[in-house]
Amino acid sequence: MEKTSENNNSISTMDMEQGRRLPKVVNPPPGATDKDVNPLIAEVDKDTESAKTSAEKMAIVSEPSPPQNDDNNPIAGSSETTVHKGTEINNQLPATKNVDKVEDVKPPMMDQSKETLEKHPLADDFKLEFDDPVAAKKEQVQPPMGRNDTMDAQSQQPAHDITGQIVRPPLTVQQAQPPWNADTERVPTPWNDNTAQVPPPSAKDETTISETIDREHYIEKKMNELDKSLLLLRLEDGSYIDWEDKQSEPERVQTLFETLIEALQKIEKLCIKSEPENIQYIIKYEGIQRSIQAYYALKTYRITWSSLALRILLGCIEDKNGKETFLKANGPQFILEALAMESEEPFNYMIRELSCLAANALALAAKNNDILRERFMDLGADEVLVTYLKFHAEELGSDGAALQAACDAICSLTIADDDQFPASNGFVNAMRLAKVGAIEAFLEIIPQKCKTMPLLPSLCLTLKSLVVNDEICTNFAQEGGIIMILEFFEYACKHPNAVVGRNLCALLSQLACSDANKDEIVRNDGLKSIIQLMKTYHEEPSVLLEGFAAITTLTLRPPQHVKEAVEAGALDLAVELMEAHPNEPKMLCQACLMIGNLNIQNPENRPISLEKGLEPLIRKAKDTHEICKDADT
Repeated sequence: MEKTSENNNSISTMDMEQGRRLPKVVNPPPGATDKDVNPLIAEVDKDTESAKTSAEKMAIVSEPSPPQNDDNNPIAGSSETTVHKGTEINNQLPATKNVDKVEDVKPPMMDQSKETLEKHPLADDFKLEFDDPVAAKKEQVQPPMGRNDTMDAQSQQPAHDITGQIVRPPLTVQQAQPPWNADTERVPTPWNDNTAQVPPPSAKDETTISETIDREHYIEKKMNELDKSLLLLRLEDGSYIDWEDKQSEPERVQTLFETLIEALQKIEKLCIKSEPENIQYIIKYEGIQRSIQAYYALKTYRITWSSLALRILLGCIEDKNGKETFLKANGPQFILEALAMESEEPFNYMIRELSCLAANALALAAKNNDILRERFMDLGADEVLVTYLKFHAEELGSDGAALQAACDAICSLTIADDDQFPASNGFVNAMRLAKVGAIEAFLEIIPQKCKTMPLLPSLCLTLKSLVVNDEICTNFAQEGGIIMILEFFEYACKHPNAVVGRNLCALLSQLACSDANKDEIVRNDGLKSIIQLMKTYHEEPSVLLEGFAAITTLTLRPPQHVKEAVEAGALDLAVELMEAHPNEPKMLCQACLMIGNLNIQNPENRPISLEKGLEPLIRKAKDTHEICKDADT
């Protein structure tokens, strides 16, 4: 009895240390039942009464096993329940009769609902187990908790069933670990029901895919129709039927031409910039090659319908892939042939429209592509363009569209805008164009104000791209070009246009690179014209930037020009504009360069600059903008 008392004390102390509140246990008197000894068992028995009743009705129930008398056990005498160290309740299964599998026998507690057990105040402190050897064997071979095991929602621990086992999906074969990263890739697997499934495509996505497929199929169909029409018009030697020749079946031939025109019209409607997918499909199905072939096929039928082929090209050659295809299809040669047709029949309206489209196509094809630019020049584009330009300069009835197209084509050949090559051939192309008479052609156009004013921005930009060396600049000034340009400054002040003002200042700055032209510009009040223009466009930083650059170039070497710039109000204008635009770094940098040039060329201007308060403005610009720190002031 003393030994039993010591065990009771040790058990109570251990349970108290673990935070459990168990009823005090004493040695039972002779004949006492489990319910008299332990209130917990009595309370559990109340909840399991119905389970026992159903168990008694089972055919496989046998006599309960005799109680185990253990001196070390403080609670004894129960044939159904034994408490070990106050932490576990082991329900012994009754012996079975005529049972093939042990798994078929359910212990009495298995009929007890999990919800009922969770209501017990001490249910969390006990783990229910059954002395089932098969279940114990299964518990030993179970793998550790995996990422696919069921987790309890409240405790975030592995969920257990009422037998105390971890709840797992039924697996008969051990699954191999997936090859993907389970932490980052949620791939649906048959053993993971909780994995996020990949959502099916929405109705909108399916509609878009369907429309894309239908569009490509439609374009492919139209291109096949165009190819079939060309095949029927093609002769054995590769040329096409000449409509002007006498035909044995004129009605049939006319039907073939009309079918070709109809196919071209349908493809032209698809060449719109708002739907670039159409352009890609047209290029994919050889739309550029077919358009060039259609041009030659329709050339003898109706020249006006040949423009359909050029319109399709205009929609395709702006694309990078379209430029490559255009070059491989010998497109530059075809464009120059169309551009030169106007010189053969100058007063044919349909041919004039065709030549204008050809000039636009040349401008688009050569833009941002040095390879095509060089190919055009190798084929004689400089002479063809200058001839085209002179024709429209001399003709009084010429429209602005043709001159605009010519300016765009010249700019595309002379402006270095291809980032793929470190050195461009634009400079060489400009000298070639100037040599064959491009400057003279523009000098004929400038006096015609009705032609010049609508395209003044393009005209100034084109001239700036042509006057690339001292010789060309001097020749332009000797022909009266500078005086003509200064007249446009007055027009730009009366009719404000930021693009016009910016391009005028840029052109004058380019012409001022020649020392002889500096004197010509200053002598004709060029400095005053620039300052007046800057005052007019005082809210346009891009115009002010080019204006400061023009004044800097004009005052770069001659001291007399510096004095005239200060007298014209260059320093006062700098103070006003630097205060008005403190957040325009490029303009501020150019203003600092102009001020520094005026002070370096003539030291007498330094006290004037300090008196006007330019020093703090310059320091502020350098402290605020990194680009201004390099300005030498």
